[in-house]
Amino acid sequence: MKIAGFVVTAAIVGLLVPTMAAARLGETIGECDARYGKPTQVEAGTVFVDSLERTYLKNGFTIKVLFIHGRAETISYLHPSALTGDQVSKLLNKNARGQAWSETPNGSSGVYGSWETPQGATAEYFKPKPWESQTSSQYCLKISSSTFGRLAKQNETQKEAQDNKKAEAAKRRADAAKQREEQEQRERLKLLDQF
Repeated sequence: MKIAGFVVTAAIVGLLVPTMAAARLGETIGECDARYGKPTQVEAGTVFVDSLERTYLKNGFTIKVLFIHGRAETISYLHPSALTGDQVSKLLNKNARGQAWSETPNGSSGVYGSWETPQGATAEYFKPKPWESQTSSQYCLKISSSTFGRLAKQNETQKEAQDNKKAEAAKRRADAAKQREEQEQRERLKLLDQF
């Protein structure tokens, strides 16, 4: 696996590799709580109706886990130092769920690496821009399950359908208002004909 631009001192590498945080896609809330302890932050329903994001701190990592229907579907591993290619590989492999990760072209600037599995799970390694995240000083490996990708597409399709319905309703209201105005103008013209 090729990851360019990562320089981490041997001391940091030696400290991080044996104690690296490793939640896994598909784990339950209880399994993640047992692995990491009490979460530092919990947000309900921020992404999907039945979703929950829990933030944990472990071994210098901030781990943000998005649970959908009680299962970990997206995991973001955040750390103040850049991860080595071996560290990224280790985290990807812990979340492969029996699939092999393939490197994909980086879709956007600031992304150091991106991967996917044949089932549709995706991963990106990046450092968020300051205006995009409160954790912008940390490097982030974000791994999402194929379920998350499917649900995100469904959510997007539903939002698009809702937006289309709203636009159609607004057009109907505008058309009705225009028809009322035209009718009122015709009635005023009839009144003027009486003069």
